[in-house]
Amino acid sequence: TEKCRTDICLMVPEDTKPGSGIETKNFTGGKYGVIRKTITSKDQYGSAWDELMSQVVEQGLDCDDRPCFELYHSYDINTGVADVSFCTALTD
Repeated sequence: TEKCRTDICLMVPEDTKPGSGIETKNFTGGKYGVIRKTITSKDQYGSAWDELMSQVVEQGLDCDDRPCFELYHSYDINTGVADVSFCTALTD
């Protein structure tokens, strides 16, 4: 959709000076719904997000407008296998 986009982010020290074309943003933290999965194929990403959002709905929780994200604990560039936490912001 028009509003769908991907940002690649890294946690850096507060005093980091980004290079040209790179911006810094604060991560506000807060309450998140999270599931952690081992992904062995690219087609598993969508189902992992669907599973997380189904659990959020089943538990009667509400999402807010902070960005959702994937936190990569590890990624093997040769096999494509990733250990990923899928995170969606929840209202407090």
